[in-house]
Amino acid sequence: MARPKHYEGSITAAQRIENAFWELLEETPLNKITISMLSDKAKVNHNTIYYYFKGGIYEMTQKFLKDNIPTEFPDLIFNLSKEITEEKLKNLLIPRNVRIWKRFYLIQKHTDDVISHQAREIMLTAFLKYHKFEINRFTESQKMELNFIFNGYIDILITLFEDKNLSKLHEFMQSPLGQGIRKSISAFPRNE
Repeated sequence: MARPKHYEGSITAAQRIENAFWELLEETPLNKITISMLSDKAKVNHNTIYYYFKGGIYEMTQKFLKDNIPTEFPDLIFNLSKEITEEKLKNLLIPRNVRIWKRFYLIQKHTDDVISHQAREIMLTAFLKYHKFEINRFTESQKMELNFIFNGYIDILITLFEDKNLSKLHEFMQSPLGQGIRKSISAFPRNE
């Protein structure tokens, strides 16, 4: 198959496909998105989509998931679990970070359990790395506690994102529950 044409100064076919994917995911569950819908929205033919994504929608979703959670983004979110400052909140709410968070949110809300789980695994790996946790030193009880805290934290962020009010995270983290989360996180074994 020949490589799709690209004209200097224009958006590439791959970029149009990705943009169309995220636009469709805002209004349509992943299992209802078709190659035909995607090609219409991106204004490319079916072969162009298969040129970039031989595995179709599922492969595309996997790639976009990995590409849209940059390594520094989980640090930014989990940095808030330590001490929340006005500067950290402002950084979280800049347009690029809001776009990334929106895409993570769409993956959580509009895809199947396998892909949603993969997204959380990417974030969990970043969470462990950010906090320098030594997971092999965790007791089974600590692993369950970590899983509960992490998934609860992500669900809180998703709820705040749905309400378009991520700034309420500061209020939550100052509450007794938020302080308890920070205290629990600080007790986990770390690589020092």
